[in-house]
Amino acid sequence: MKSKLPWILLISFLSLGGLFVIFVFIGLIAAIANPPETDYSAHADLAVVELIGPIHESKSFLKKLRTIRQNHDLKGVIVRIDSPGGVVGASQEIHEGIKKLSQEKLVIASLGSVAASGGYYAAVAANQIVANAGTLTASIGVRMDYANLQDLIHFLKIDAETLKSGKLKDVGSPLRELKPEEREFLQSILQNLHEQFKKDVAEGRKIPLEELEKIADGRVVTGEQALEYKLVDSLGNEDRAIELAKEQLKLPEDAKVIYPDDRLENLEKFLSRTFLRTFLELKAQAGSQAYYSF
Repeated sequence: MKSKLPWILLISFLSLGGLFVIFVFIGLIAAIANPPETDYSAHADLAVVELIGPIHESKSFLKKLRTIRQNHDLKGVIVRIDSPGGVVGASQEIHEGIKKLSQEKLVIASLGSVAASGGYYAAVAANQIVANAGTLTASIGVRMDYANLQDLIHFLKIDAETLKSGKLKDVGSPLRELKPEEREFLQSILQNLHEQFKKDVAEGRKIPLEELEKIADGRVVTGEQALEYKLVDSLGNEDRAIELAKEQLKLPEDAKVIYPDDRLENLEKFLSRTFLRTFLELKAQAGSQAYYSF
């Protein structure tokens, strides 16, 4: 009679291995959901704060700005932006937060690979903007996606019905076509949001509105082109932005700089730019959500 012990050991090993993987996965998700926070209250001359990925909320970023504002040792801040933009409200709140900070400390925006639409909206609140020559930026415009799923619903033989209290309550519903007056109504909202965007860019960059109108049509430009259009102040990377801050504040070369905590950085950013952020972006777009996004 063959012993069952090896099979029992194998099954036990696999079970324990499976549990280990599950616990590691849960721990990883918990760590990503609650990443280690940079101590922006520490003694230093400069601080680097990051705005990375699509903008869906402003609470966590504004919390960092508040801590930075309260740290009287900090004389300057580098806002590192690598974002295609995001929802309107959050982008505007971040813009206002950076603008308030720039009235108390030197704030230089350092644009990474992409700092477009809502990402650029945040940048224009800084005292200065530094971009790479190949940075994709500007995209001063507003988007609203709409999908008509009426034919698909009929094909699937789904009986969908919407009850509403006002004729415009279900504007943008995927259950039916847009009526001409509804399309005009939504376009008026987008136009108003676009005007708000242009006004803040013109104010932040000190560009006459009539001059800005020529390029504020949603187009994306490179950092080199942005310099020609006066949308940025100089070309360079994050290190150059830090150098500029030291020069303007007359800080020594070895001035202390607070950098973002990079533990889990690569993994968190990878996930944030793919699965998690993609899901949140799709969720944000539901219901004809308007957003400043490239």
